[in-house]
Amino acid sequence: PEDARRLQLLVKSGGPESRILAVRALGRMQNLDYVPTLLYAMTDPDQRVVREARDGLRLVSRRFQGFGLKDNFSDTERYEVLDRWKGWYRRIRPDAPPLP
Repeated sequence: PEDARRLQLLVKSGGPESRILAVRALGRMQNLDYVPTLLYAMTDPDQRVVREARDGLRLVSRRFQGFGLKDNFSDTERYEVLDRWKGWYRRIRPDAPPLP
């Protein structure tokens, strides 16, 4: 848990390479508790971070096709898919705190 907390902080304040590695590690933990951080990472300005978040959400959810976000995506596509992931998470965890 302590290491995961550090990874969550890196996602929000680390450099691009650190954010990529932190998101990758959180996704590989396959823990629903880290989904909000992965959803936050979907808004990252670096597309590499977004792709890692997408892949992490696919692992956690076991929806291996995800919601169709391709590697070269537009912001419109990204936010449409992000809304779908948020909807999925709200269905899985209806008592979770509100998502940003």
